Amino acid sequence: MIIANIFEVLRTGPKIIIGFTETDTDFPMQSGPEAYQKLVELLEKHECKVLIFDIRNVRILPSSMLGLIASMAKHVDDLYLYNPTDEVREIVEVSQLDQLMELYDGDP
Repeated sequence: MIIANIFEVLRTGPKIIIGFTETDTDFPMQSGPEAYQKLVELLEKHECKVLIFDIRNVRILPSSMLGLIASMAKHVDDLYLYNPTDEVREIVEVSQLDQLMELYDGDP
């Protein structure tokens, strides 16, 4: 399932795993509000407790995309960001978004 031409749903249930359809910074953020609403609907439908964004192969995320991901924290018990690049990891830590999500490497 593809959401707003940005996200690819890799697994559903109480633990949802989301990947990305793009691997560069050219995300169609005009779809941001639609993506937010569709993600919230998906979380509610599956009574999601754990949400994982696997960003392998994504070199960098715009701040608006990081904000969208961070906004999901209020809808789940646990939010994880898997496989961030060093640049993304640094941005998340400097902006203190790591207080909302945990960062991991490897397979979710």
